Amino acid sequence: MSLRHVLDCFPSSAKQACIEMGVQYRDVPMDGKPHDALLVNDSHGDFVGGITRSPDGVCGTVFNKKTGKSIIFFIREALPIVNEPVKIKNTPKKLTSKQIRFKAYLREMKAILDSGDFQ
Repeated sequence: MSLRHVLDCFPSSAKQACIEMGVQYRDVPMDGKPHDALLVNDSHGDFVGGITRSPDGVCGTVFNKKTGKSIIFFIREALPIVNEPVKIKNTPKKLTSKQIRFKAYLREMKAILDSGDFQ
């Protein structure tokens, strides 16, 4: 299962998460702290819901204190791993002269050990 399939299990925005939890959406800062929010159709007007956004803006949570439930949401556009596939290049590194000499030394030592001439 790819990361994209896993992320599809979560809401893709704070607004969508608020709808699922019955919390009225409002803009909150990306500071990692919970911010109070009203519930949808709540006649009391108590702040028993909340929204938290991570400082990096990638994810957050919406919670409903009345039901005791919470949900995590991910902003897919903020995740670089989801937007573009990672390309891995198999280009050999350029070795320094010191590294080249060391590799030659190791080859010489291996040749001596393989020949059995230890004297």
